[in-house]
Amino acid sequence: MFTNDKKGQAIIELAIFGTLILFMFGMLVSYMQRMNEQQYAQMEAFRRALEKACTFAGAEDSGAGASVQYTAMENKRLADLSDSFRKGSPITTRGSSSVFWAVPQTGSQPENKIVYKINDDEATFDTGTQIESISTSSGEGSKDEFTEKMQKTEGPGGITTSRESHLTDTITTTLTGEDGSTIWQVTQGAYRDADGQIRYGSQAVDNTIDSARTWRTDF
Repeated sequence: MFTNDKKGQAIIELAIFGTLILFMFGMLVSYMQRMNEQQYAQMEAFRRALEKACTFAGAEDSGAGASVQYTAMENKRLADLSDSFRKGSPITTRGSSSVFWAVPQTGSQPENKIVYKINDDEATFDTGTQIESISTSSGEGSKDEFTEKMQKTEGPGGITTSRESHLTDTITTTLTGEDGSTIWQVTQGAYRDADGQIRYGSQAVDNTIDSARTWRTDF
């Protein structure tokens, strides 16, 4: 039979190992989410490059199609292991692909384009454009604000718990050339799309995402 001391030790060990197991499970889920999003970004870059190259219509004497270098970058918020209500953990995924899909006229070269898609916004550049680096910051014109509130009300019939949060996340992404000049800069805000996913776009600068939920426990 267990003595009181051994029972107490068993409970403590169970609490410690249970916490470790939950932590490891949470890390595994987070890792799988990140890998899934990264794979999606890579496949999206390939599909969009294929579509751009196939449907490109350049000069009449250049022939159909083009050679396209496509880069897609997404800022997202995944499930957060912290207690913050629907704040999400920010990550950045990136995928690149080069597709040649062209039937040039005899003696001519196909069009060559470089395309960058940063979240919901896209820009096209000539092949001669040299992009040295891409940086995303929360500097001038950007902000990251999160507030939340929890309220618990006890009544004769049960306990009602309400939580709400407000997220404003505005980021600025800059493409820089070899000489340090700014080739393209776009400021985007976070918003929730029709599927409930948080996305970023220039049309949502300074937008606030409101989330709320109420639980009731009856006696």
